[in-house]
Parts: sequence; structure tokens; C-alpha cells
Amino acid sequence: MTETDEVDRIWREGLKRLAPDTTPMVDAEALVDAGSRRSRARVTIAAAAILVVCSGAVAVVLTRHDPATVVRGIDRPPPVVVDLVDAPNGALTIAVPGKVSGHQRQPPQIVLRAGLVEFHIELRSTGHELRLEGVAGFAPVHGPPGVATRIVQLHPGIYRLYCMLPGHAEAGEQIFLDVR
Repeated sequence: MTETDEVDRIWREGLKRLAPDTTPMVDAEALVDAGSRRSRARVTIAAAAILVVCSGAVAVVLTRHDPATVVRGIDRPPPVVVDLVDAPNGALTIAVPGKVSGHQRQPPQIVLRAGLVEFHIELRSTGHELRLEGVAGFAPVHGPPGVATRIVQLHPGIYRLYCMLPGHAEAGEQIFLDVR
């Protein structure tokens, strides 16, 4: 026996071990049923594979989020966006466009959802420095006219956003945030 014959023998034995039982069936109807079962099994497996692939693609599309809303794989609602205008028309006030402050009280108060809050603060003039009391992650907002953005996590409670310059908060440059 040559080396080629030996490799051929090993190959055939391996194929016999891997091949399904091919014992001839006596009953033609049973033969058709067996073929039909194999075909259905192949179709079922193919359909399941397609379903898994498609559902994975849909899951990827549906779970595309802003990175700021996903923390350690846990989905969170998008941040609440609050637009503020500091010292509009030179007045020592903080205006909230599009929101009516609660009962026109002085100083004004607005209600926000607890969680991630994104502040867009329009500075209309220099010489002001806004701070959000009790929130370490809120860096003071100051500088030349323009828009500053701060994103912080707020828990339920009352927060005061005010100008740190002496006399400004007392003159009305403050607003309370009722976070629920």
C-alpha cells in the first residue's frame, strides 16, 4: 500500500464517520418523508439564521443613541435642554425663552425633569458670572458675549442659578430650578 492509498483510506473512513446513516429505506413513502423532514429542517434553520441576523440589524438601528444618554450599557432619556439668556437688554435678570416661570414669582422658578440637564446660556454682556448652587460639575459661566453650554446631572430638589457678582442676585439675576 502506497502513502497515497493510506491517505485515501483515512479520508474515506473519516467521511463515513461524519456522514449520516445512509441505510437504504425499503418504503418509498418513508424515503420521501425523510427527505421532506430534512428539507424542512434546512429551511427552518435558514429562516432562524436570517431572523437572528435581521433582528440584530434592527436592534443596532434602534439602539443608536447619543453617547451622553448611555452609561455603562444602561439607556437613559436624552438630556433636558434649558435655554437661558443672562442679562437680556442690560437687565439684571435670567430669562428662560419658551418657558413661563411659575406664577410669575420673584425670583422666577421653572420645573425640570430630574436627570441629565443641558444648559445653553447666552451671555449678552461681559461682567457676569453664573453659578448653579450645590452642583459641583457646573463650572461658573463667564466671559465675552456668546453661548456657553454646561451639562450636569440634577437630582430632585430646588437649585438656584445666580450671578456671583455682589448685588446682582439680589437685584434679580437669579432663577430657581424645581427639579422633580
